[in-house]
Amino acid sequence: KKQRYPSFANELLKEWSDTTWEIAHILGHRRYKGIVVYPHAVHWEPVQRSQQFLRSFAKEGYLCFFCEWNTEGEGIREIEQNVVIVYGEEYLLAALQDQCPIVLMTYHRQAVFCDLLPHKVIWFDILDNLDFFAGAAEHGVSEIYDGMLKKADLVTYSADRLMRYAGGRKDAVKLNNGVC
Repeated sequence: KKQRYPSFANELLKEWSDTTWEIAHILGHRRYKGIVVYPHAVHWEPVQRSQQFLRSFAKEGYLCFFCEWNTEGEGIREIEQNVVIVYGEEYLLAALQDQCPIVLMTYHRQAVFCDLLPHKVIWFDILDNLDFFAGAAEHGVSEIYDGMLKKADLVTYSADRLMRYAGGRKDAVKLNNGVC
């Protein structure tokens, strides 16, 4: 039986791109424990901490999406079992509106993607000295980081010296590099 949608939803569905439909197909036809998303902040290569997290989650049965700018490629590309690069996070955003993914955030510009998802678990991983990023020329960066810390369901950091950026959260967890 075909599910009926309100007319505005039908219009939205018509606007879905082929890439969004590919992602929806993966979501609907795979078995997975959960979804982990890394909105665009860095490129897949060279592989860094965030990519290692995704690989580890994928090995445990999670479906993981790593977002790249859509100028870097087209569509999606599964590079390992359950690790999918999405070229254009907007395609993923549309497909996840009724999901509750874990969103791994490491950089202030990822907050916009996260804010557009109605349901999510926010994981903020502190990779480096936030003063460096917050002191950047962009207006309001430190406020964005403060908001990320407050909204995060989980806060992690990679070294003792970074604990001070956890905003006094007693529940912050140290995850050393190279331990995935």
